[in-house]
Amino acid sequence: MKYFLLGSFATGFIVYGIALVYGASGSTKIQNIIENFTTYSSNIIFILGFVILLIGFSFKIAAVPFHMWVPDVYQGSATTVTGLMSTTGKAAAFSVLIILITAILGANSLNLFMPYFAAIAVLSMLFGSIVAISQNNLKRMLAYSSIAHAGYMTIGLAAGNNYSIAGIIFYLAAYTFMNLGAFGIISIIEDENDGRTSLESYAGLNSKNPVLAAFMALFMFALAGIPPLAGFFGKYYVFVGAIEAHLTWLAIVGVLASVISVYFYIRLVVYMYFKDPVEQFEINVSPYSLTAVVISGLLVLLFGIAPDLLLNVITSALKM
Repeated sequence: MKYFLLGSFATGFIVYGIALVYGASGSTKIQNIIENFTTYSSNIIFILGFVILLIGFSFKIAAVPFHMWVPDVYQGSATTVTGLMSTTGKAAAFSVLIILITAILGANSLNLFMPYFAAIAVLSMLFGSIVAISQNNLKRMLAYSSIAHAGYMTIGLAAGNNYSIAGIIFYLAAYTFMNLGAFGIISIIEDENDGRTSLESYAGLNSKNPVLAAFMALFMFALAGIPPLAGFFGKYYVFVGAIEAHLTWLAIVGVLASVISVYFYIRLVVYMYFKDPVEQFEINVSPYSLTAVVISGLLVLLFGIAPDLLLNVITSALKM
């Protein structure tokens, strides 16, 4: 109900923003907006509509201060659904924002919305990283982690150059597999009543199932941005794009937030490898679930060891 009500409210923002843009420009065609953006940007109704549109999609990517639904929805949903919401929903919303920013880029008017993206990036990175430290439930921890990662990717929207846009797309691909793998393991370990999602349930996991423990550690290291994994290069490309756009201070805040986030990711690894088991239970791993986890893990490794394989495809697509 919380997601439905707040999601409906956010969708109302999006539709109202589109209505204002249409009222000011007489069109909803992206090509028309690109070609005439400089003219339309002098109209306060057009700018207001664009800002309202951005606010609506900020809710979809779970950026602060539009994040209030994320922890409860991630914890309350079935784990497989949570994994889907944390990846495909975020990717779809960022895709729209990238299209909008590309439109502004074409009109050489990027700085118009840079302060907005910079503000929500800083708030999301710091809030998500700091609050995640106090979480004992893995799904809630990954929910706040999702907020922080939305902030990292939003740095690319603030920078707005081709390098940062390519970095966001790379980051989205890497984040998708990191999160799908992590939630896949949570779905394997949890019981029928969505229990066993606390940190204590993962104590001594290495002694119960070394393969799952190893892959979970891999995903945690990748989410923390530790090289040479895909998560590191996702952050690297976005931060370099910010520096090229003379937003070095924003990249520095991103690095500080990443350092903070290392604590709660590594804490889970410590529980799995250096704590004695608190709960005794049997782990039943289906071949399909394990296959999905293994594929996700291999792709996280591949994108980290050879990031140019994906980045070259992305940059080629952006030039078309």
